[in-house]
Amino acid sequence: MGGHAATTYSAAKISVWWDIDNCRVPKGHNANSIAQNITSALVGINYAGPLSISAYGDTNRIPPPVQHALSSTGVSLNHIPTGANDASDMKILVDMLLWAVDNPAPANYLLISGDTNFSNALHQLSLRKYNILLAHPPHVSPSLAAAAKVVWLWTTLSAGGPPLSDSTSNSCKPPTPAPLLQPFQFKPKPKYIRKITTITPIETKNNDAEPLPPPPQPLRKFFIGAPHEFFTSKCNEPVNLIPTPTSSKEINQILIPRRDSHQKKLNEIPRVMNATTHQDNSEYNVENLIDVIMRTLNLLKVEMILPSEANITDCIRYGDPKYQTIDVRMVLDAAIQQGRLAKRVCGPMHLYLARNDTLWNCVNHMGGHPCDFPQETWDRVKQFLTSSSGRSLMLTSRCRFEASVTLKKSCLREVVLGDVLKILEMMITVKKWIIHHHSGWQPITIRLKESILSSSVDIAKS
Repeated sequence: MGGHAATTYSAAKISVWWDIDNCRVPKGHNANSIAQNITSALVGINYAGPLSISAYGDTNRIPPPVQHALSSTGVSLNHIPTGANDASDMKILVDMLLWAVDNPAPANYLLISGDTNFSNALHQLSLRKYNILLAHPPHVSPSLAAAAKVVWLWTTLSAGGPPLSDSTSNSCKPPTPAPLLQPFQFKPKPKYIRKITTITPIETKNNDAEPLPPPPQPLRKFFIGAPHEFFTSKCNEPVNLIPTPTSSKEINQILIPRRDSHQKKLNEIPRVMNATTHQDNSEYNVENLIDVIMRTLNLLKVEMILPSEANITDCIRYGDPKYQTIDVRMVLDAAIQQGRLAKRVCGPMHLYLARNDTLWNCVNHMGGHPCDFPQETWDRVKQFLTSSSGRSLMLTSRCRFEASVTLKKSCLREVVLGDVLKILEMMITVKKWIIHHHSGWQPITIRLKESILSSSVDIAKS
């Protein structure tokens, strides 16, 4: 269980599926480091492929600072309301199987959960050449652990530690099957055939041996009928979220468009982009929009900000009102297709750089200490927040990025925007001057009282 990745899977994609209701952020752990620790633990055993992390659960039970820490470090949070039995498990399972449709083996699944409901699906994925990794709480069923090639305790993985060794994971293993010479003492179900065939059999010429069971069903049938075939619901009625086709023709009608959907989007970019304005206005054609992306990257480099899709989108939409409605993702895809951009994967983050460009020095706006900036800077920020005009501008800001741009234009012109984002983060987490809504940004509350003097100055200026 503690072995390194096989060559086939070492550079393959890794999808992480985190049941956050079942495996919460451990007490005392820094939520900002969870994604990086998972990446480090995987790299430590030679899993270095592109990685994505999706967490599922009731986000109302997660403290807002933890939510922000996870989402800002590349973890995709999916809110599943508490109430319906196995709702999170069902959603994770369906998304896992749909991911397999778009990502054929070899590829890696890392499940963070201890729920037995996933056991059957993991065994089926393993039979179809997917590599299964598992992180679980202290108590886990043997059938779930047996589906994985590598197993961690969740508290160890979240700290970036090594997986369990064979000697320390005996409690997670199923009972050792009897030798093949005694077939009638151990009759496994078809889903465990792979486990049995890995044991070196003793050669025999007995022609009357019991024949092996038939091979598993084809991959397509498995994924199309996934929810009701591989998930045992505790609800009264079975839930089938994906219609099960009744013929090979229907299977092709469902699967083939999914495989070609990304290319189809790219082919439609010119039509979609040009449709955003009149034909005689060349400002919104694809080439000009790609030029906007390239100028945005230069700005992010000067301002020392990571070139992530979210930052590129915010910089465009809150920098020039006429570009607020463009589909940034589609323009990025078009720029990559034309060879003007390259997409770089850095752990859980996807970054966009000009072709042959290297990543510049970026400010880590998470964490930090007020002493990183002079007291004069904090005095100017405080004066701005306590003025009526400053409060009005901040209270109407639509996101952190726009609030940071407002701060820079109003009182921190000489500070790069990356540092302004860091200052804003400390205004929220350290100074407690601003409180934002746990689901995003608005509505926000400014806890500093408005200065009567500054209000009078504002009135005099007007």
